[in-house]
Amino acid sequence: MKRLRYMFICTAALMAAACGGKKSETEPADVVVMFHKSLTALEFEQASGLCCEGKAEEYVASFENAYKEALAQDAAAAEIAAGMLAGEEVLVGETARDKDIRTVFYTIGDGCGNTKEKIAVLKKVEREWKIAEIKDR
Repeated sequence: MKRLRYMFICTAALMAAACGGKKSETEPADVVVMFHKSLTALEFEQASGLCCEGKAEEYVASFENAYKEALAQDAAAAEIAAGMLAGEEVLVGETARDKDIRTVFYTIGDGCGNTKEKIAVLKKVEREWKIAEIKDR
């Protein structure tokens, strides 16, 4: 009886250690929301950190370059536009699964009724979901 109780306690301890040590994974939809929040907050480095190398990084760089050009032409207008972007809403819809790729369908809204439907393709990179591509739907 003591031996059975000892085995039960050891098994329970091992199961608790295995479950407790597991890091919770950020879902692809959450990565998309974090990406857009970073981008609209003009935190381009943070947004790039959520991307794979390639098209998604180019997307961030083009956004950053457009902001810098607008800032150089009319700083006040660029700051107003940045403030408007900060109020942007990201509404996540369906997430499609295909092996190690997730496709997130979502809508960006400006709070004034204007929306744009987008698609984000994510891949697993070193056990984290990274955005590989952003495109219009």
